[in-house]
Amino acid sequence: MLVLIVESKPWRINLLLELAYSAWIKIRNLITEKFGALCKFTEYQAIIDLLDNIIPAVLDIYAVLFRSGSFDEYLETIFRIWTFALRWKRKNYNKAPLAFLSDIFYWEQNNHPMKEAIKLFLVNFNDYWIENIHSRIRASTTCKDNANDIQKQAYLIDANKHSAFKKAFMNTKHYPYSPSELDFLTNKACLFLLQQFQIVFEEYQKILKLNTTSSTTKPKPKSKKDNKNLNIKFISMNDIDERVLPAGYHTTYPPIFNSCDYCYKLFEQDSDGTILICGHGYHWNCYNQIEFKCKHCINYFKEGIWNNVTAFVKRLEAEDKDKLTEEDLEDNEDDENDDDTNNSIEDSENIEINQKEKIELDLQNAISKINTW
Repeated sequence: MLVLIVESKPWRINLLLELAYSAWIKIRNLITEKFGALCKFTEYQAIIDLLDNIIPAVLDIYAVLFRSGSFDEYLETIFRIWTFALRWKRKNYNKAPLAFLSDIFYWEQNNHPMKEAIKLFLVNFNDYWIENIHSRIRASTTCKDNANDIQKQAYLIDANKHSAFKKAFMNTKHYPYSPSELDFLTNKACLFLLQQFQIVFEEYQKILKLNTTSSTTKPKPKSKKDNKNLNIKFISMNDIDERVLPAGYHTTYPPIFNSCDYCYKLFEQDSDGTILICGHGYHWNCYNQIEFKCKHCINYFKEGIWNNVTAFVKRLEAEDKDKLTEEDLEDNEDDENDDDTNNSIEDSENIEINQKEKIELDLQNAISKINTW
């Protein structure tokens, strides 16, 4: 749904995410009411996972939770982000959060003062400057540079960053959008989301007519041979990698269409059960029997923790620790340059009042037509 170009600046990516989430908040109740509380259509669940799980975690982890010192919520979101890396199969990113959580739990079990220090002064444990200078160094060096070359380049970058002469000739950057323009863009995002949800809903209705039988037998578990990355055809997003699906679809027992994932019987009405963010759904009675926990996903996360911790420890115990493995190099091409000087913001054009009014009218009309989908 959201196509973020690789060359996009961090501020622009953040803007797109913020607009998407702000738009979703405006229409969330309307959409969930239209689809029903127990819709397990895969494409719908993937979009909900993006808008209700992934984007909020990305937006809040630093700007809200870390800066406000909300330690418990920050810790929970760290684990959530690790689950994203696990299903996206992002090497290194599926290990680093576990190392952090391991330290926290170790300090907690041993009554170490470090855990309490981080909890009370979370905002002071900020590695932004390290990450930032690391990104700047990587952007200005190559794999052929030796240690001395990299050190010299690091000194040069740091000197230029604090150069008074350079600052005298720098242009001051300003955020290009006013509050009214952000409202306009949010309304446009609402229209886009409504169009996508309408397409998904129409497809969902077609599939509902074809799936009326009730299954009471336990489905065959998905084997490891079935875990290869596949492209899935989505009506609203064309071909996508199956790694973007919610966590439940990566377990050995993927969610069953409009059926309970415990007793395997069809849901009869919206008040009959609940759908979790992972995509699995249960009758309330079944959910109570499994102690309000999705055991399919718990087993998936346990296996992911074990495998990644084992791989991480093996790497730490390797004889040649300085030699990069294929796993270390796999994600390098996906890493972004997080230079804080990349606010090369283009001047935005003023949005005419009649254009804003047109978008607002279009949005009102689109909302009023939801019942006719």
